[in-house]
Amino acid sequence: MRQTIPFLVAFLGILASTVAARPAAEEGFAVGAAREVVIAGTVFDSAAGTPVAAAQVTVLSDYATERGTTGPDGSFRVSMTSAESMGTLSIEISAYGFQTKYVEALLRDTFRNRVDARVTGSRVSLKAKKFAAELECGGTAEVESRSGPASPVAAVCSDGLTGVEFNVRKNRVAVLATPPYALRVESGRVAILDLSGGRVEIRVDAAMLLR
Repeated sequence: MRQTIPFLVAFLGILASTVAARPAAEEGFAVGAAREVVIAGTVFDSAAGTPVAAAQVTVLSDYATERGTTGPDGSFRVSMTSAESMGTLSIEISAYGFQTKYVEALLRDTFRNRVDARVTGSRVSLKAKKFAAELECGGTAEVESRSGPASPVAAVCSDGLTGVEFNVRKNRVAVLATPPYALRVESGRVAILDLSGGRVEIRVDAAMLLR
């Protein structure tokens, strides 16, 4: 029994580490001067790998809230437009029987150090503590995580947009925009810097955990 208790405590600690806490006020996707932001992707059961239909995707900005619902294939699409800057967005995904997922909190709980990216044309220059890499579209690197193995990071190009994709366990989060611009990920804040208007796409493949 004495040996079981420490094991149980350790197990509960690991389990708790997979549940991202609600984001703080300063966290989220700071989309800079973007006039249109599209949030799209899929929601699936992390254990079974099957789509989660009827999941609710809520996107909150400093000025408005937009909601979407996943279809039978687990896909969703939410768009926001504004004549002014939309400020900072928070993305929440919820579904019956699953733990609520906060996308920015997922990144906060993954990366130990700040990650900076400079996007020019089809090239992404990545920099973190004791790490630097130059990636062309499709290229990948690995960035130190808070715990466990390093997290893969990739340069992605699509429809005239270039960006960075973060792979966090079974989740994928990509931020794309029209280059040139800079991207900074630090403590749950994903800031798009030096952006001269245009469209931003945030692509999310969310692996949901059962309650």
